[in-house]
Amino acid sequence: MTVRGPFFTRQRAAAYCGVSAREFDRWRKQYIIPTNGPTARSYAASVLDLFMADPHAFQIAKPRSSRPISLDELSAPL
Repeated sequence: MTVRGPFFTRQRAAAYCGVSAREFDRWRKQYIIPTNGPTARSYAASVLDLFMADPHAFQIAKPRSSRPISLDELSAPL
C-alpha cells in the first residue's frame, strides 16, 4: 500500500469520507484505520480511499471464544 497525501485531521478525514466526526470515531473503534503523515494523528487520503473501497479489509478481528474445551469435546468424533 502506497501512502500518499493529502493528510487530514480526524474531522477533515470524516468530511472526506462523507460522515460526521462521531461516525468516523465509531469506524476507528470497529476498523483499523492507520494514521500517517507529518503527525502520527493524520489520515492519508490514499488510505481513506482504500478503506472506503473495502472497509472489511480493515476490520478488527474478533477474539476467539475463551471458553475452555473439555477432553470429551476434543475426542468426540466429527
